[in-house]
Amino acid sequence: TGDTMPVAGYYQTAAYAGLVQSLNNQATPLTHYQWDSITGIRYPNGQSSFYSATSLDKMAAAGIWVHAWDPQSNSVIVWDQVTTDTSRIEKSQDSMIRSADYVAIDLHNTFKPKMGRVNITPEFIQNATVLAQSKLSGYVNDEIIGSTSKMTYFGQDPKDPMGILMSVDLDLLYPAARMTITLYIK
Repeated sequence: TGDTMPVAGYYQTAAYAGLVQSLNNQATPLTHYQWDSITGIRYPNGQSSFYSATSLDKMAAAGIWVHAWDPQSNSVIVWDQVTTDTSRIEKSQDSMIRSADYVAIDLHNTFKPKMGRVNITPEFIQNATVLAQSKLSGYVNDEIIGSTSKMTYFGQDPKDPMGILMSVDLDLLYPAARMTITLYIK
C-alpha cells in the first residue's frame, strides 16, 4: 500500500531471509548494501545517528550485524556483512558462508536422488565424478567460488561401504569490503 510503519528490529531477520533468497548469486557481498525494503531507522531522541562509525566497526568486529542510516545514499545500509563467528575471516563474512553452504547443499541435492537406488560401481563413481566436476565448474563460472576450487576425492566411503564420499577444497571469494588509499606526495 506504500504505507510505512515502525516495527521492532527483529523483523530485520525476516527481511534478511527474504533478501538472501532473492539474490541471484549467494556469493554477493552485502557490506554497504542499500536495503530498500527498510526505509528508515529511528534513533533515540530523534537523532540522525546514534553510534559513531568507529563504534559500528567495533560492533561488526564482534559479530553483530548492524544496519545504519547512510545520509549519502539516503537509505538504510548493511554496515558489514558479518556472522557471529569471528575466529577466521572465512567464517566471519556472510557471503563466504552462504557460498560454501550453497555448494554443499546443491551437491547434496544433486546426488541424493541416487542414494538407495543405484549400486556403487566403478561406472557410477566415474559418471558421478564427471557430474561433480561439471557442477564445480559451473559454480566457478557463476562466480560463487574461486577458480582454484577442486575436488580432491570422490568415491566409496572407506568407513561406510554403503556411502559415497566427496571432498572438495573450496576457494571462497573474498568480498571487496574495504579500501585503503596511500598517497605519496613529492
